[in-house]
This record gives sequence, C-alpha cells and structure tokens, in this order.
Amino acid sequence: MSQPQWVQVATRSDIPEAGVLPVHPKGLAVLLIDLDGEVVAIANRCPHMGCPLEGGRLLRGILTCPCHEWSFRLSTGEMVASSELRLSAYEVRVDGEDVSIRLPESDE
Repeated sequence: MSQPQWVQVATRSDIPEAGVLPVHPKGLAVLLIDLDGEVVAIANRCPHMGCPLEGGRLLRGILTCPCHEWSFRLSTGEMVASSELRLSAYEVRVDGEDVSIRLPESDE
C-alpha cells in the first residue's frame, strides 16, 4: 500500500471568490471551494446518488446538492439533516498561489 500524497490541483486565483472549482487529480472528482477566504476540498459527488455537487447552491457555508436538495456544512462535511452522513474531505495546502490536496492512500 502506498503512502498518502500531495498533488497540486490548482492555483489560488483559479478558485472563484465565494465559489467552486471542480478538479480531477488522478481521476478523483474533487470540488475546491472558497469558504470565507479559506480553500476547502470535498468529494464532488453527493453520497445520496453520486450527483456532481459542482452545480449545487452555495450559501453561508452550506452546499446543497442540485439533484435532490441534500445540504452539507462545508466546515465539517456533515449533512445538515443528519450528522451521521458526511462528504469526504481532503486536507488542503496553499503555498503561495499553489493549491494542493492530500490524496488518500491507494492500493497501487
């Protein structure tokens, strides 16, 4: 099993202010979000039926899935209606303009 790895996925200026940017490091669907000036990285798939979250509504730190209205707190990844459900989140590192995320271990 390999170690987790950092992968540069964007530059800070690529991410719209108070907006989202879909990226696909090593084929993994990830959504970068500007949350009050901090970059957050979450899985770009709703846990309900895998709907892409990039077209969702972002308001006051809550992202709502465009397919079935499931809402998630971006600060924790938890679903608003049920804290047992959550989005996968990725550790983010910003070094100057470079934005990197830490990918999970793989079985390669």
